[in-house]
Amino acid sequence: MGTVDMTQLILSALGLLPNIFLAYVGIHYVSRRPGPDSAMLATGTCLLLLLGMFNLVYWQLIMPARGFSNSLIPQEVMSAVITMSYFVAETLIGIGLLLLVKKELRRSKESSFGPPMV
Repeated sequence: MGTVDMTQLILSALGLLPNIFLAYVGIHYVSRRPGPDSAMLATGTCLLLLLGMFNLVYWQLIMPARGFSNSLIPQEVMSAVITMSYFVAETLIGIGLLLLVKKELRRSKESSFGPPMV
């Protein structure tokens, strides 16, 4: 049985602070301006936070307690699933940001130059 390194655990937990902030901003934005862009941003940032918390618990608490050799799921499979999940979360955030920028550019064009021409 392995032991948990408290310093590494604390540093990993501090690494979640940006994810917590991003999830808060995403949820706050979706509550203020519901739409596809805000929904994608909120979903992506919340998924990012959940993945960070899962990584913290799995790699810093569960695996050291099991000695890293007797894993529940093969490490290659777990790493592939986590990588794909991060890809999905970051893609959602990217699409949400692109939709937000497109919406804001359209809004600024309409307010600067009068009504849009068809």
